[in-house]
Amino acid sequence: MQDYIKRKLLKTVFRETESMKKFDLNGVWEFAFYDQTMLEDIDIDQAEFNNFMAVPGCFDCMPHQYCQRGCAVYSRSFTLEESWASSQLRIDGMGLRCKFFIDGKEIGFCAMPYSNFTLDSGALSAGEHRITALLDNNLDPDKMKLFRPNYDFYAFGGFYHGVSLELSKEANPLTRVFVRTVDYKTGKLNLEFVFNEYHLPSFPVPEGYTNEEYFRKLCMDGFRERYPSAPADYMDRLEYEIG
Repeated sequence: MQDYIKRKLLKTVFRETESMKKFDLNGVWEFAFYDQTMLEDIDIDQAEFNNFMAVPGCFDCMPHQYCQRGCAVYSRSFTLEESWASSQLRIDGMGLRCKFFIDGKEIGFCAMPYSNFTLDSGALSAGEHRITALLDNNLDPDKMKLFRPNYDFYAFGGFYHGVSLELSKEANPLTRVFVRTVDYKTGKLNLEFVFNEYHLPSFPVPEGYTNEEYFRKLCMDGFRERYPSAPADYMDRLEYEIG
């Protein structure tokens, strides 16, 4: 429990050097929207782009898609002046679920809205490339556990912040440093260096638990500590949220 709480992930600061560059993908992208359609049902090769959309930005704030639920398809081309041995696509927040492709090849999926994450996009040659993104803002309880209808704030669909490529001349560059508190009284820290890995925040569970079992244990431990009398309606709500 204490190890779980004390894990901290510091925001990565990408520093450009001669062997590492950041390529900005923000701007105007080609756009199509499919009302009441799930991400899994979209074929990017059949997408018909009939509009344009700003990135970052939320498509369901725009007049044509205002408050609609469905799947948006974003696409744009970009040109690299030189070849790179490795690359990672960085998304600084999106909603609610997404899938990305570069040159028609799927590079990853994420269902963690508002999270900062990267996807391994591999080696990229000099020349023109195309990136395509599927962004799904449907509130399907089986696919989106972090948002439900009638939550206290709106679950927007789109890019909440920037999109970029982190390019490296090295096939296995240092991409993350995790800093964890070992002893806050003495200031002792634990450092973990991560080299060129696809990364979403990861919290290993103790031996003998599945992810779901340990998540339930943490929720129940916290609930009993905060509500010793365990009101029935509160417990019902907790069970609903655990899902």
